[in-house]
Amino acid sequence: MKEDVVTKTKALLDTAEELLGRLNGCSKYLPEIDKMQRKLYQPCVLAVGGKVKAGKSSFINALLGKSLAKVGELETTATINMFRHISEADSAYTPERPVKVVWDNGVETYETISFMDSLQGNDDATLQRAQGIAYLEFYEDNDILKELTLVDTPGTGAVVGKDGQGHEEVANRFFRLRQKHEEQTNERMAQADAIIYLVGAVAGAASKQFLDDFRETTSDSSALNALGVLSKVDIDESLLERRHSQAQYVAESLKNELYTVIPVSAGLYEAITNYRSRLPQLQLWLKSLPLAAFKLFMRSDAFYYTEDQRYLEAVFKESPMSPPSVEQRKAMKGDLQWALFRTISQTLYHANTFDEGYCQLEEIANMQQVRDTIKERFFSRSKTIRCNRILTDLQKLALKVRRSTFNELRNSRADYDSWMSIIKIGESSYNKSAADSLRNFISSQLPAPEDIDQWESEFVKKLLVPIEDLQQAIKDIDAGFQHLMELQSRRDLWPEEEYEELCGLFGLYGTSSVPENYDISERQAYWQSRVYRLRDHRDRSVAEYAVECYGRLLNKQ
Repeated sequence: MKEDVVTKTKALLDTAEELLGRLNGCSKYLPEIDKMQRKLYQPCVLAVGGKVKAGKSSFINALLGKSLAKVGELETTATINMFRHISEADSAYTPERPVKVVWDNGVETYETISFMDSLQGNDDATLQRAQGIAYLEFYEDNDILKELTLVDTPGTGAVVGKDGQGHEEVANRFFRLRQKHEEQTNERMAQADAIIYLVGAVAGAASKQFLDDFRETTSDSSALNALGVLSKVDIDESLLERRHSQAQYVAESLKNELYTVIPVSAGLYEAITNYRSRLPQLQLWLKSLPLAAFKLFMRSDAFYYTEDQRYLEAVFKESPMSPPSVEQRKAMKGDLQWALFRTISQTLYHANTFDEGYCQLEEIANMQQVRDTIKERFFSRSKTIRCNRILTDLQKLALKVRRSTFNELRNSRADYDSWMSIIKIGESSYNKSAADSLRNFISSQLPAPEDIDQWESEFVKKLLVPIEDLQQAIKDIDAGFQHLMELQSRRDLWPEEEYEELCGLFGLYGTSSVPENYDISERQAYWQSRVYRLRDHRDRSVAEYAVECYGRLLNKQ
C-alpha cells in the first residue's frame, strides 16, 4: 500500500503540472511542483523541536549514539543542525572538514569540528560568526539516517546567560540572532514530514504546565506524524516516580496532536553509556556505605560534599569504616551532573546485582522505547509520511490557485463588455478589419464565463478532490496501522480466530479484507457487542475500530 500511495501522489503531481501549465499566469508555480516531485523520493525529514534547554541536543546524541549536537549548561547561539546519511554527502566532503555550512547568501563551505565549537557562546565575536549561517549539515553512517533526515532546531524562548543579563550590544545582537533562529525553527517544523516535540521537565511542576507547554508547541501537529517526549525526567525524585503518569496525562489530553508521549532522560542514557566501565566500582563503593550515610549523601550535592563532622559521625557511628574524604567522594562522582549521579547511585545502591541496576537505569533513560517508536511510527512509514506532507503542500498550492487565478479570470472577463463597446465605436469610425482583429484578440485573451466555470470544475475534479481522497486514505492506513500495533502488543490476549480476523480487517496482509463467506452486518454487530464486554480501554479501542471498518465495507456494498 505504501508504494501505491507514492504512485498516486506522483500521479497527482503530474496532473497539477499539466493543469497549471494550461492556466494563464500559473507557470510561476511549476518550480514548486518540481520541488515536490524531487522530495517524493528523498528521505523523510524528522524535526526535533521544543523550548530552549528542553534537552533536544542530548536527545539527538542519544538517538544517534554519538555526540554530534552541542550540549551546553548555558543558552548558546545554536544553529539549525541537519543530520544526513553519509551517502548523501557530495564530493567536497572530507573527514578533516566533515560539516557543511550553508550560509544565508547561498554559499556552501565545508568546515572543521573546531569551527563548529567556535559557534557556541554569547560573546560578540561568536555572535558575529554565527549570524550569517542558515544551517549546518552533518553526515553519519547510521541506519536511522538511511530513511530519516534528522533536524535539530535551536528552539524557542531563549534567555541570555544565567540571569538574562548581558552587555547591551551583545544582548541586542543575541536577540537578533535568536529571533532569526526562532523563525528558522518554526519554518523547519512547518516543513518537516514528522516531528518530535520535547518539553523539559521542571522540578515540582504541575501537570497543567507540562500540558500547556506541549499544547503551545504542538498547535499545528497531528497524531499522524507527531511524537511527544517528556525529557529530563531525572531532574528530581518525585518527578522520576510519576514520569509515566505525567506522560500518559499529556498523551491523553493531546491525543489529536500527538501519537503518544514518552518519558526519557537522554542525559542519563549518555552517562551510563559513556561511564559503563566505572559503574561496577561505583556500586561496590556505594554498597559499602551505611544506609544512613547513603541517605545523607543523596539529599543534595551539598550534603554529598559535607565536611561537617557532626553529620558524618552520626551516620558512621555504628560502621566499622571511616567516613570517606571529600576527595574520595569527588573521585567517585567524577564530572557527572548531580541529578544524573543521584539517579545512578540510588538505582545501583538498591539493586541486587550490577546487571539488574543497569537494566533499571536503561529503563529510566528509555531511549530504546523511543527508537522502537521511531522505527514503528516513522522509519517503516517514511514514504507514507512523506506523501502526506507533499499532499498537504500541494493542497495549499491548489487552493491558492483556485482563490486567485480563477477570480482574476472572472474579474478580467468583466472588462469584456467595455472592450466590445470600444471596438464597436472603432468599427464605425475607423478600420473595420482592425476592429475585427482586436475583437478576436480580446476574445482569445478573455475566455467566456462558461469556459472559466468548466476549467475550475476540471481543476477541482482532477486535483482537489483526489488530493482529499488520498489524504483520507492515508488517515485510514494510519488508523489501521495504530490498531494493528495495539493488537500485536496484546496478541496473546486475543483468541486466534479473532486475531486473524482483525489482522485481515485492519490491512496487515495488504488492503482491508475479510473472507467471502462473512456476513458483514453480522460481524459488525458481533464486534459492537464485544465493545461493551471488553474491560481494557486498549482492547475496546481495537473492537471499536473493527466496527468502523465493517461499517466502511457495508457502505461499499
